[in-house]
Amino acid sequence: MLTEPEARRLFALEWADERARVGNLLAMTTGLRAGEVLGLQIRDIGTDRLYVRHSWGNKDGLKSTKTGVERTVPLLASVRDVLLKLARKSPHEIGPSSFIFWSVTRSDRPMDFHFLLDGLKDTLLRLSLSAEEMEDRDKVFRAREYWRHRAVVFHSWRHYFATHLANRVEMRAVQLATGHRSSSMAEHYAAHAQEQDFAEVAKAVMGAFENIIPFERG
Repeated sequence: MLTEPEARRLFALEWADERARVGNLLAMTTGLRAGEVLGLQIRDIGTDRLYVRHSWGNKDGLKSTKTGVERTVPLLASVRDVLLKLARKSPHEIGPSSFIFWSVTRSDRPMDFHFLLDGLKDTLLRLSLSAEEMEDRDKVFRAREYWRHRAVVFHSWRHYFATHLANRVEMRAVQLATGHRSSSMAEHYAAHAQEQDFAEVAKAVMGAFENIIPFERG
């Protein structure tokens, strides 16, 4: 999972595909699954909320959510604006059932999932490397391996969202927002949030005092 500063820097970069940028931004701020992102239609966007009614699968097409239960999640005004702006860029005729994350070639389906993931992977590389370093195949390979080892994938945004939410609200609210059937996953994120806080504090302490106190190094 990305740290907060990394996420901030990631979205400050220019993405090759605007659909990928907006899709990743949406997942980070709402905790939606990839299929739920792709299944979003214009009619699912409320004034201050998102109605999660469907999921998209290449095999089954538009279907119900993973749990079969619809849910409502808060939608930041800035994210709502970019969603509607993206929808208006569709090359197809626009209506209430139009997909937000449109396919270039077909109006009856959204774009493929690999655009979301590949867009994230490509931008993560530019988070690690300069434009000059991007021309070095060895450095690109090492950067790819670094992010692969970190296990940062599109689904990581769901963990990111749930962990940050667990720092601020009760478990029942986390469960409702993420659409988890049981409270066990929500409790998992709460524990992860506490551990992450500890790790951040420990890192800050080391940074502040490592040049003053002669820590023993293994």
